[in-house]
Amino acid sequence: MDFKFININTVVGVVSCKAHVSSIDQKHKDYISQMTSFTKNIWLFSEYCNFNTYNKLKTRAKGIGYKDFWCLYEWNEKEAPKVKIDVWEAFDKKIIALAKKY
Repeated sequence: MDFKFININTVVGVVSCKAHVSSIDQKHKDYISQMTSFTKNIWLFSEYCNFNTYNKLKTRAKGIGYKDFWCLYEWNEKEAPKVKIDVWEAFDKKIIALAKKY
């Protein structure tokens, strides 16, 4: 993972990246509370979530304060991953749109 340290006054968005998200809980809400002093654009990106949980997780993430939630694929140990190309493309468009604002 690449990290770049920037001036705190120039933050326009934060993407919290996780390998796997299976629930959205109080820790997420606490994180959002801490980050809102820096930016209102706080997003959650997960490499994968369990099959058939994406829509529920997205609704929950937005409900507690994330601007949005994306995952690259759905997966479990018994089935092949289901790549969510449309979700990846939506994430890409949001990042580009935010960057163009500034």
